Amino acid sequence: MSGVKLSKGTIDVLKNFSGINSQILVKKGSVLRTISAQKTIMAQATVEDEFPVDFAIYDLPQLLSAIGLFQDPDIEFGDRSLTISGANGVSLRYTYASPENIAAPPSKDIKLPSQDLTAEVTQAQLAAVIKAAGVLSMPEVSIVSDGDDVSLVAGDAKNKSSNQFLQPISHGPISARFTMIYKVENLLRVMPGDYTLNVSSKGLTHLKSSRLQYWIPTESSSKYGE
Repeated sequence: MSGVKLSKGTIDVLKNFSGINSQILVKKGSVLRTISAQKTIMAQATVEDEFPVDFAIYDLPQLLSAIGLFQDPDIEFGDRSLTISGANGVSLRYTYASPENIAAPPSKDIKLPSQDLTAEVTQAQLAAVIKAAGVLSMPEVSIVSDGDDVSLVAGDAKNKSSNQFLQPISHGPISARFTMIYKVENLLRVMPGDYTLNVSSKGLTHLKSSRLQYWIPTESSSKYGE
């Protein structure tokens, strides 16, 4: 068995992923992946810790709570279970799930069917528009282009007279007007950070930071070139 002290960064990623899917299939190495049960969001992270074996967890929030029972624990990863060890000989054994019972994401990155917009979104900008959507009781956030400028918008895209919060963002070349719509609940799954945004008019968006990636679909009511 091999012992690991999981860093705060790795624990934070696992907590974030547990909000996307309570199950996880961990592969040997430093790359973690997850996908929601409804397949509405996929995420990938490169963490600073190395997992020595493949293993599956059925209830990730429960495992994280178990790790939280200890201060600065060592984790030994065996073939069928992991053992969390703390001070004074205290330990907890946690049994793996069967990998066949876990909803696992694809092992490779998803490629966008097209790349129609590249933009830079800061942590503050994303947080502001999500907060505004909550204040305005809007279930959706949009990326909107008027052909010249691009903004994050909290408002009702179907109601032009609705209240609206608009946050301009820096972007690359654009060749069309568009309104790409996302559920706020999906954006809430994204860890705080600065992201490069790649948007496909075919209905998929990729967010990427130095260590994190998310793939989020646009809603069917999105419009491109109209």
